[in-house]
Amino acid sequence: NGNPIKGKPGAKPGHKASHRKKTESKKTKPDADTAAIEIAGKEIPTEEIVIQPDSTFCCGKEMVKFPAYDNCKEQIEVVENPFIRRLYTLKAVKCEKCGTIHRGSEPETLGTGLLGPRLIALLAFLKGVGHMSFSGLERFLAINGLKVCSGFISKCLDMCSSALERPYNLQGGSFKRKITQHQ
Repeated sequence: NGNPIKGKPGAKPGHKASHRKKTESKKTKPDADTAAIEIAGKEIPTEEIVIQPDSTFCCGKEMVKFPAYDNCKEQIEVVENPFIRRLYTLKAVKCEKCGTIHRGSEPETLGTGLLGPRLIALLAFLKGVGHMSFSGLERFLAINGLKVCSGFISKCLDMCSSALERPYNLQGGSFKRKITQHQ
Protein backbone atom coordinates (compact mmCIF):
# COMPACT_ATOMS: atom_id res chain seq x y z
CA ASN A 1 0.00 0.00 0.00
CA GLY A 2 3.06 2.29 -0.14
CA ASN A 3 3.52 2.60 3.63
CA PRO A 4 6.92 1.66 5.03
CA ILE A 5 7.11 -1.72 6.78
CA LYS A 6 7.60 -1.39 10.53
CA GLY A 7 9.47 -3.94 12.58
CA LYS A 8 11.37 -7.05 11.61
CA PRO A 9 10.47 -8.94 8.43
CA GLY A 10 8.69 -12.28 8.63
CA ALA A 11 5.63 -13.60 10.40
CA LYS A 12 4.49 -11.59 13.38
CA PRO A 13 3.73 -13.14 16.79
CA GLY A 14 0.35 -14.86 16.78
CA HIS A 15 0.33 -15.36 13.00
CA LYS A 16 -1.09 -18.77 12.06
CA ALA A 17 1.33 -20.73 9.88
CA SER A 18 0.21 -21.92 6.44
CA HIS A 19 1.92 -24.98 4.98
CA ARG A 20 1.49 -26.93 1.75
CA LYS A 21 -0.15 -30.31 2.27
CA LYS A 22 2.33 -33.14 2.02
CA THR A 23 1.52 -35.98 -0.35
CA GLU A 24 2.30 -39.52 0.63
CA SER A 25 5.16 -41.16 -1.24
CA LYS A 26 4.05 -44.25 -3.13
CA LYS A 27 6.08 -47.25 -2.01
CA THR A 28 4.92 -49.48 -4.84
CA LYS A 29 3.76 -49.13 -8.41
CA PRO A 30 0.17 -47.80 -8.62
CA ASP A 31 -2.45 -50.45 -9.35
CA ALA A 32 -4.03 -50.56 -12.79
CA ASP A 33 -7.39 -50.02 -11.06
CA THR A 34 -6.38 -46.69 -9.53
CA ALA A 35 -7.48 -43.55 -11.34
CA ALA A 36 -4.95 -41.94 -13.67
CA ILE A 37 -3.84 -38.39 -13.01
CA GLU A 38 -6.08 -35.95 -14.83
CA ILE A 39 -5.82 -32.30 -15.74
CA ALA A 40 -9.05 -30.56 -16.76
CA GLY A 41 -10.79 -33.91 -17.28
CA LYS A 42 -8.11 -35.31 -19.57
CA GLU A 43 -5.77 -38.13 -18.64
CA ILE A 44 -2.08 -37.31 -18.69
CA PRO A 45 -0.07 -39.73 -20.84
CA THR A 46 2.24 -41.85 -18.72
CA GLU A 47 5.78 -42.92 -19.53
CA GLU A 48 7.14 -45.59 -17.24
CA ILE A 49 10.88 -45.66 -16.60
CA VAL A 50 12.25 -48.66 -14.75
CA ILE A 51 15.60 -48.10 -13.05
CA GLN A 52 17.56 -51.22 -12.23
CA PRO A 53 19.85 -51.41 -9.18
CA ASP A 54 23.41 -50.20 -9.72
CA SER A 55 24.68 -53.65 -8.84
CA THR A 56 23.13 -57.10 -8.68
CA PHE A 57 25.96 -58.61 -6.63
CA CYS A 58 26.63 -58.22 -2.92
CA CYS A 59 29.03 -60.13 -0.71
CA GLY A 60 30.15 -62.11 -3.77
CA LYS A 61 26.66 -63.47 -4.51
CA GLU A 62 23.93 -62.43 -6.95
CA MET A 63 21.03 -60.76 -5.21
CA VAL A 64 17.38 -61.78 -5.69
CA LYS A 65 14.55 -59.46 -6.72
CA PHE A 66 12.56 -58.06 -3.79
CA PRO A 67 9.46 -56.31 -5.26
CA ALA A 68 7.99 -55.55 -1.82
CA TYR A 69 10.68 -52.86 -1.45
CA ASP A 70 10.36 -51.34 -4.94
CA ASN A 71 9.92 -47.59 -4.67
CA CYS A 72 7.70 -45.81 -7.20
CA LYS A 73 7.89 -42.03 -7.54
CA GLU A 74 6.15 -39.82 -10.05
CA GLN A 75 6.94 -36.50 -11.65
CA ILE A 76 4.87 -34.44 -14.07
CA GLU A 77 6.91 -32.65 -16.73
CA VAL A 78 6.37 -30.53 -19.81
CA VAL A 79 7.15 -32.41 -23.00
CA GLU A 80 10.07 -31.17 -25.07
CA ASN A 81 7.86 -29.42 -27.61
CA PRO A 82 4.22 -29.02 -26.56
CA PHE A 83 3.15 -27.93 -30.06
CA ILE A 84 1.99 -30.07 -32.94
CA ARG A 85 1.89 -28.89 -36.55
CA ARG A 86 -1.16 -30.07 -38.45
CA LEU A 87 -1.18 -29.87 -42.24
CA TYR A 88 -4.69 -30.03 -43.64
CA THR A 89 -4.95 -31.14 -47.26
CA LEU A 90 -8.38 -30.54 -48.70
CA LYS A 91 -8.60 -33.19 -51.40
CA ALA A 92 -10.29 -32.15 -54.64
CA VAL A 93 -12.43 -34.02 -57.14
CA LYS A 94 -13.61 -32.78 -60.52
CA CYS A 95 -16.91 -33.51 -62.20
CA GLU A 96 -16.25 -34.88 -65.70
CA LYS A 97 -19.59 -33.53 -66.94
CA CYS A 98 -19.65 -29.88 -65.77
CA GLY A 99 -16.01 -29.39 -64.72
CA THR A 100 -16.91 -28.25 -61.18
CA ILE A 101 -14.23 -28.87 -58.57
CA HIS A 102 -15.34 -30.04 -55.12
CA ARG A 103 -13.13 -30.14 -52.00
CA GLY A 104 -13.49 -31.49 -48.50
CA SER A 105 -14.94 -29.09 -45.92
CA GLU A 106 -12.54 -27.18 -43.69
CA PRO A 107 -12.85 -27.93 -39.99
CA GLU A 108 -14.06 -24.96 -37.91
CA THR A 109 -10.70 -24.82 -36.09
CA LEU A 110 -9.01 -23.67 -39.30
CA GLY A 111 -10.94 -20.42 -38.97
CA THR A 112 -8.45 -19.27 -36.34
CA GLY A 113 -5.57 -19.27 -38.84
CA LEU A 114 -2.00 -20.33 -38.13
CA LEU A 115 -2.51 -20.79 -34.38
CA GLY A 116 -5.11 -23.28 -33.23
CA PRO A 117 -7.87 -22.46 -30.75
CA ARG A 118 -6.18 -24.17 -27.77
CA LEU A 119 -2.91 -22.31 -28.37
CA ILE A 120 -4.78 -19.01 -28.69
CA ALA A 121 -6.63 -19.79 -25.44
CA LEU A 122 -3.28 -20.49 -23.74
CA LEU A 123 -1.86 -17.20 -24.99
CA ALA A 124 -4.99 -15.36 -23.80
CA PHE A 125 -4.63 -16.98 -20.38
CA LEU A 126 -0.94 -16.08 -20.16
CA LYS A 127 -1.72 -12.50 -21.23
CA GLY A 128 -4.85 -11.93 -19.13
CA VAL A 129 -4.18 -13.92 -15.99
CA GLY A 130 -0.39 -14.22 -16.15
CA HIS A 131 0.09 -10.58 -17.19
CA MET A 132 2.71 -11.56 -19.77
CA SER A 133 3.87 -8.90 -22.20
CA PHE A 134 3.60 -9.41 -25.95
CA SER A 135 7.37 -9.81 -26.16
CA GLY A 136 7.13 -12.42 -23.39
CA LEU A 137 4.48 -14.33 -25.35
CA GLU A 138 6.67 -14.03 -28.45
CA ARG A 139 9.63 -15.50 -26.51
CA PHE A 140 7.42 -18.28 -25.07
CA LEU A 141 6.49 -19.36 -28.59
CA ALA A 142 10.07 -18.93 -29.87
CA ILE A 143 11.60 -21.25 -27.27
CA ASN A 144 9.25 -23.92 -28.58
CA GLY A 145 10.30 -23.32 -32.19
CA LEU A 146 7.43 -21.08 -33.34
CA LYS A 147 8.52 -17.65 -34.52
CA VAL A 148 5.69 -15.15 -34.81
CA CYS A 149 5.69 -11.41 -34.27
CA SER A 150 3.92 -9.69 -31.39
CA GLY A 151 1.56 -7.98 -33.86
CA PHE A 152 0.30 -11.39 -35.00
CA ILE A 153 -0.16 -12.45 -31.37
CA SER A 154 -2.13 -9.25 -30.77
CA LYS A 155 -4.45 -10.05 -33.70
CA CYS A 156 -5.01 -13.57 -32.32
CA LEU A 157 -5.85 -12.20 -28.88
CA ASP A 158 -8.22 -9.62 -30.42
CA MET A 159 -9.97 -12.50 -32.18
CA CYS A 160 -10.19 -14.35 -28.84
CA SER A 161 -11.63 -11.26 -27.11
CA SER A 162 -14.23 -10.86 -29.84
CA ALA A 163 -15.20 -14.52 -29.60
CA LEU A 164 -15.66 -14.26 -25.82
CA GLU A 165 -17.53 -10.96 -25.81
CA ARG A 166 -21.00 -12.36 -26.56
CA PRO A 167 -20.90 -15.23 -23.99
CA TYR A 168 -19.48 -12.81 -21.43
CA ASN A 169 -22.27 -10.30 -22.04
CA LEU A 170 -24.88 -13.08 -21.74
CA GLN A 171 -23.59 -13.60 -18.20
CA GLY A 172 -24.33 -9.97 -17.38
CA GLY A 173 -20.73 -8.77 -17.56
CA SER A 174 -19.16 -6.18 -19.74
CA PHE A 175 -15.70 -5.86 -21.17
CA LYS A 176 -14.00 -2.98 -19.42
CA ARG A 177 -10.86 -3.67 -21.40
CA LYS A 178 -9.76 -6.29 -23.87
CA ILE A 179 -7.24 -8.86 -22.73
CA THR A 180 -4.79 -7.51 -25.28
CA GLN A 181 -4.62 -4.00 -23.85
CA HIS A 182 -1.60 -3.10 -21.78
CA GLN A 183 -2.29 -2.83 -18.09
